[in-house]
Amino acid sequence: MDIRTFRGRALQAIMGEVRTEIGEDALIVDTRRLPDRSVEVDVAIGSSPSAHEMLSLSHDHETKTFGVRERPQSRHAEHPAIDLLREGGFGPDILERLELGMGGAESFVDGMAEAFGSTFAFDSSLVPHRQGSPKIVALVGPTGVGKTTTLAKLAAQLRLAFDLKIGFISADSFRVGAAHQLQTYANLLRIPCRTVCPPGTSRTGGGMLERIDDAIAEFQGMDLILVDTAGVSARDKERLQLLQESLGNNEYVERLLVLQAPSNEKDLMLAAEAFSPLQCSRLIITKLDETNFSGPVLNVGFRLRLPLAYFCHGQRVPEDIEPASAKRLAHLVTSRYH
Repeated sequence: MDIRTFRGRALQAIMGEVRTEIGEDALIVDTRRLPDRSVEVDVAIGSSPSAHEMLSLSHDHETKTFGVRERPQSRHAEHPAIDLLREGGFGPDILERLELGMGGAESFVDGMAEAFGSTFAFDSSLVPHRQGSPKIVALVGPTGVGKTTTLAKLAAQLRLAFDLKIGFISADSFRVGAAHQLQTYANLLRIPCRTVCPPGTSRTGGGMLERIDDAIAEFQGMDLILVDTAGVSARDKERLQLLQESLGNNEYVERLLVLQAPSNEKDLMLAAEAFSPLQCSRLIITKLDETNFSGPVLNVGFRLRLPLAYFCHGQRVPEDIEPASAKRLAHLVTSRYH
């Protein structure tokens, strides 16, 4: 088995070269930063290593298959920002990638943005993609993460930016005043709003519909339908099942997971695992203004492999929300150090 070394200024570019020349299953043996801030990556080529060769390699390196995010043992000097980020709760998997991706930038924030760009995916698109049919987006997540306020912020900004016709659906019949809160936002924004009953209950009057599908049918002339769901504890299996039933099997209802920054990593991961049956496609992070310890929620986002969609950092509607991007994440994370 031979070792081939790739060298460059940024880890992302090197990995692209490895993928092109060797393939998706390339075996990464080691990564390291050199004194001139460039990065070297050692790749095993040729036939698959034997068990003896793998054992020999493991004495000096932590091996990994390309595409599987495991932390290699690097031998380079640490970037001075890494200690600050470690204090902010960032885990070793992210810190390793940030350290490798921060070389060559003119400023601390630019280097951080470049590193985040190679560590996370970002996707904030909520513009309708099917001609003649509304885009339907449901916000799901634990209790108290700010889904209703986030929904109002999204509606206000998207309508202003794209002149969309938007409808609200309130599917939160558990929290006292939830439907009223969304209806208040709807009145202020002049957006139509429908409320649905929990699964297994009958129509209760007052304009409530029996199913989310009924409300969607009423909003077929809209460009975008935003669904506010009940917050559910990760330990409440029955309510989680009801939430899944209320959203149904409609393949056109996209689920966005909402998690708040002020929380510990264990509870965040427990919540993420509890909502995994809903097959959420993207992540919204809220309450970033309420903590300087944002590492845990980003560690969870990294482990989930979900694109980051939006960042929320305050209660103002619609100001305190913005599309997620690597540069904005770098500013949010590093603002406490400037």
